[in-house]
Amino acid sequence: MRMRVLVIVCLALCVALFALPVLAQTQTTGDDEKIVVNKNDLSPEQLAQIQLKNKLEIAGKFAGMGHEVGVAVDEGLSAVTKHAEEISQTNVGRFVMVLIAWKVMGRDLVQVVVGIPLFIVVIAIFIWSYRRNCLSRPILKYVDKDGRKEYDIHEGSDEEKWAHVIIFIITILICCAITFW
Repeated sequence: MRMRVLVIVCLALCVALFALPVLAQTQTTGDDEKIVVNKNDLSPEQLAQIQLKNKLEIAGKFAGMGHEVGVAVDEGLSAVTKHAEEISQTNVGRFVMVLIAWKVMGRDLVQVVVGIPLFIVVIAIFIWSYRRNCLSRPILKYVDKDGRKEYDIHEGSDEEKWAHVIIFIITILICCAITFW
């Protein structure tokens, strides 16, 4: 039994192996019958004619695709511009345009609107703080019955001065980071 099955399978494989090349070389589609031959069997004129025909068929396919792509792009862009014009006249369209503008330049706007005023305010605060705490200045101690005023001289220490300088530099760096990065 096993031997019969093995013989049948071998015969089926042999038939398939010999029949497939014959079927592959001759194909009939409608009125045209195609025959496959080697290039060596054709004359140079026939080979050049076949190659030219193949090139023309390929070029025709690409030209057709190019035309179809061009028409599709033209239709798509005209539809987009038409609908974009229509939607831009509505409140939703205006809101969408604001969102797009924010997405494009929002970060730069925040940097300029927040960074520069923050920079100016920080400089003003540090100038005021440095003059008040680090420079020598008179401080009113008391006033006599006669209206005479007595003052103490306040002089800032070196630690206060260095602390102001370090905090000022750190703050300026933060302001620059907000403004320029």
